[in-house]
Amino acid sequence: MFHESTAVTVLAILACAAVLSGCTPAPPQEIPGLTYAERKLYVARERDRSWRQIGLAPGTRAPDIDPIEYVDEEVYGKVVSTCIVEFDSDELQDFVDDLVDQARPTDREYVRSSLEWWICQGRYPIQLDDITLLSSEQLTALYEHYENFTIPCLIAKGYRIYSPPERGSFTTEGWPSWSPLDALIVENSDLEPNDYVRLAIECRVQPDQIFAHSPLGVP
Repeated sequence: MFHESTAVTVLAILACAAVLSGCTPAPPQEIPGLTYAERKLYVARERDRSWRQIGLAPGTRAPDIDPIEYVDEEVYGKVVSTCIVEFDSDELQDFVDDLVDQARPTDREYVRSSLEWWICQGRYPIQLDDITLLSSEQLTALYEHYENFTIPCLIAKGYRIYSPPERGSFTTEGWPSWSPLDALIVENSDLEPNDYVRLAIECRVQPDQIFAHSPLGVP
């Protein structure tokens, strides 16, 4: 998964492109996405995975986190960051302090920040309807669309695009792990924001048949 700052940039560009692409041809038949229950299960699995990656002693049990508020995606980063800044008053502060004390001295700063981030994400999760998650079928279709249309389109316009990931690593359900816009930003840093929007429309970075029922399209 690419860095969150890049992902936010790409989301913003795609959102603009969606508004401006009203004159594109009628999309092919839509591809079924994840159900609400599947999205909820995916998020729970990702929470478990991120807990294990903190680097705590094997078997350390994650605390039960009751959401305080489900937040919209556009304010999620700010809300979670505020929670972290104010974490000294959190009821789990002593729990975090104990786990940090058990970590190696060189790991303590990382463990503390990771625990605070994990807890605050649980306190203020993103609304499930706002999370961009695609099924394996959607990601397979998206990969083929990028490979057969978007990348050749961008190259034909004279832009450099580094190679996409292997199909198998891209098509696991969840967040798209790579985007031609991501590659475009890295390889062509002199482009203006308006260029990204234009290219997203012209080379159909957001095919409607895939994103029509995702947060990037019409819910």
